[in-house]
Amino acid sequence: MSLHTGLDQIREPEMPHFAIGGIIGRSLWITVWNFFPFILMTIVLALPLVAYGAALAYLRPELRAEFQNALAYRQLTPPQDMTGIAIDAVFLLLLLFALLGPVAAIVQRAFQSMLGRKAGFENCITLAVAASLRVVVLGILLIGAHAIVAAVIGWIAARIAAPSFAFVPTFIVILLALAATLFLSAVWWVAFPVLMVEWTGPFAALRRSWSLTRGRRWQIVAILVLLAIPYAILQALLARYLPNVMSAAGNDILRYGLVALSGLLGAFFYFAGAVAAAVGYFHLAGEKEGILALDRVFP
Repeated sequence: MSLHTGLDQIREPEMPHFAIGGIIGRSLWITVWNFFPFILMTIVLALPLVAYGAALAYLRPELRAEFQNALAYRQLTPPQDMTGIAIDAVFLLLLLFALLGPVAAIVQRAFQSMLGRKAGFENCITLAVAASLRVVVLGILLIGAHAIVAAVIGWIAARIAAPSFAFVPTFIVILLALAATLFLSAVWWVAFPVLMVEWTGPFAALRRSWSLTRGRRWQIVAILVLLAIPYAILQALLARYLPNVMSAAGNDILRYGLVALSGLLGAFFYFAGAVAAAVGYFHLAGEKEGILALDRVFP
């Protein structure tokens, strides 16, 4: 099974140029062309989490009610023994891979298509699984970095905004939080493409991303914002009409349709974000190191 991007015959005759519109347009095009294969990849890579949850529900009857109520509402009570700690640790690691494994697979295939190569579905899954440990470690590092920044900003908020939360100090804290989040997202934007394409370790991927994004971070922030704005608007429109549908009788089909549409929109922009990172990596590496470097780094 092959993934097709509509770009299989494209070759770059000259060094790629980093342009906001070009990266967003190409990323959306690749995502549209591969939307359903990307969904299938996500389902396949989430199977270990599903199997683990099913095994727990079968082997530990006391957990069945929690899984029947859906994983999103699982009560994360502090474990009482080492067995409980181990169970929760494995669950969280599998959950993290279920979220990031598709990103690893997608960026690899998107980059390959940028070189005009066909993207094999089986190979895509195999590479994501082979890199699973490094993917999870990179995810933990990124989450940890954001958590540290959040803790610092929380400390600042407690000093300058709480307890009254006046407008000016609260606005300053919000700006700090937004700036910090965008900065971290920009400097480590291509960490996953580096990890998969250059087959590096998590720390090397972070350092390499920091280097590649230097000089283009404002443009990267613009790309992130421009991808986030339409998603936020569409979700806001759906949320506006969903309560009315839920309050009316006989509209179950419409209600479920809107919920499904919301989920599909979330999946689409999630995929688009991963593809944009791969396309951005292609342009950043090609622009800074030459088109031949792109062919060298691909295993």
